[in-house]
Amino acid sequence: MHGHELIIKNKELFKNLKGKSLLEIGTERGCGSTILLAEMAEEIGMDFITVDVDEEQTKNVIKPLNKINSAFKTITEYGEIFLKNFKGEIGLIYLDAFDFWHDNHSQERIDAYKKRGTEITNENCWKMHYNCAVELVKLMKEGTYICFDDVLSKEPEWEGKGKLAIPYLLNNGFNIKIYEPNCIILERCIKK
Repeated sequence: MHGHELIIKNKELFKNLKGKSLLEIGTERGCGSTILLAEMAEEIGMDFITVDVDEEQTKNVIKPLNKINSAFKTITEYGEIFLKNFKGEIGLIYLDAFDFWHDNHSQERIDAYKKRGTEITNENCWKMHYNCAVELVKLMKEGTYICFDDVLSKEPEWEGKGKLAIPYLLNNGFNIKIYEPNCIILERCIKK
């Protein structure tokens, strides 16, 4: 199961987040997360912003997003930098950005990372998601949620995108709300 599927399967959990933002860090690359999450945000009455460092990805979803709600936004930026400067109120964030390493990455994807001055490594993936987590601890209030995709194991030895970020969040006011193989939703349980 992908993280956006876990969110949609449990959308009743997020009904009380009306007026807050649903953020996606890592705009879809053909799997449909951006549009499906935007449709859910519209149904609930949330704002929606998708953020990706690859301008081609954010450009590809502008028209479909505008059909759902013309106020929904696409931002081309590094996720952790966007979060550092974000001033809104986050209700739910879906973290599915920077890839972890596996042998099936296309040369095109590897080259896209190189163009941005980085490379696909587990350490780079872990660092990016950890940096997002540090910002989210500052931003998120009690009763809000974070969903990670590509979580390859459970505690105590987290792997995948949450390797460093999930332990940090668990030590800073978040609890595991739902775990499914490959994805997790955490809830902010301590007031900021």
